[in-house]
Amino acid sequence: MLWKDVLDPSETDLHTCDWKKTLAQPKKGYTPYLRSMESTVACLITIQDAQGVPLPKPGKDVQAFRDEDIVKRAVRVCIEHAPNQQQQQRKEVVYNSVQAPATWTKSAEDIWSFDASDKSLRSIFFRTTKADGLDQGICRILIELVVYVKNKNDNKITEMCCGWCEIPFDELNKQITHKLEIQGGSPKAVVEINAEDIRAERSGFNFMKKVMSNGIQTRLSVEVRPLAKLDIQQKQHLELMPSTCLVHKSLLYFMSGFMNYKAQRLLREASKQGFYKPAGDNVIASLPRIYDCPDIVEELSTIWTEDYTPLIDKQKMHIDYIMTKSQEAISRIYPILYSNEFKGILNGNQTSSAAGDPELLKAR
Repeated sequence: MLWKDVLDPSETDLHTCDWKKTLAQPKKGYTPYLRSMESTVACLITIQDAQGVPLPKPGKDVQAFRDEDIVKRAVRVCIEHAPNQQQQQRKEVVYNSVQAPATWTKSAEDIWSFDASDKSLRSIFFRTTKADGLDQGICRILIELVVYVKNKNDNKITEMCCGWCEIPFDELNKQITHKLEIQGGSPKAVVEINAEDIRAERSGFNFMKKVMSNGIQTRLSVEVRPLAKLDIQQKQHLELMPSTCLVHKSLLYFMSGFMNYKAQRLLREASKQGFYKPAGDNVIASLPRIYDCPDIVEELSTIWTEDYTPLIDKQKMHIDYIMTKSQEAISRIYPILYSNEFKGILNGNQTSSAAGDPELLKAR
């Protein structure tokens, strides 16, 4: 994702979306530094809510599962692909994955909710191009419902999959709200959900909803908005993303700014018969650590939405301006990545989540 898909915008041998058509009179600073690539399939996936989410019954044994050991709930979205029907066993997760935190209440333990504000991470862009061939073979979007569980003995955090859903590739070009059935086990080993694992005890208004709906369904509500329904600015910036990727809606312009910054720097090296990471470029070096860490992404989405989005809303097609703001945001985060709160975690893995350590999370 970091090095691929940096195409010189001056070359016109491949089909490309004409950025300049969006502007009545293109001005300096409004032209991308990399060539946009037309999406064959693209959409906005918005996770609305989940109900009937299974969770093991707590036990009293020392090694038994306990509710208080759960430190976080989240939904993870990824892309799975197999080359063809005959090679279904070769299905594997490809490209990147993204995550959205979930909330719940004791009065409705089986219901997961998601922040609906502008800073929310529940809305995710997916896009792919013909070159990556996801339309060949078998492809689907996988959505996992995950809990982070802290082991009281050694304080290590492990992830436990409570259930998963899928959206077939063919459904990503349709405007629809899916009621996806939550399945047990994993995509490689499906297990029937035990009815006892669905804690459907409700109180108050949630109890009334349970009665009126004739029981509990294990489902995840997901809205899919296809490429044709997206804003023109969203389409244009989405086509500056890597050829196949998942990107949070709240951070689309942040990532577009980075992609243009990366292209501006790397294309200078094109004459050297290959790309070379510019020496000492903290912005390019820091992006993987930033976008791979769920803790940082959650805070970054809030900061970007509150501090930068109001400014960019008036300059959505001004590439230089957006690029400068992305560079500024990354440069502000860079020294934090190497502070004492990040260094030394799990042998130097600064992108590890600190969900199980409230004090460390607060310090970050």
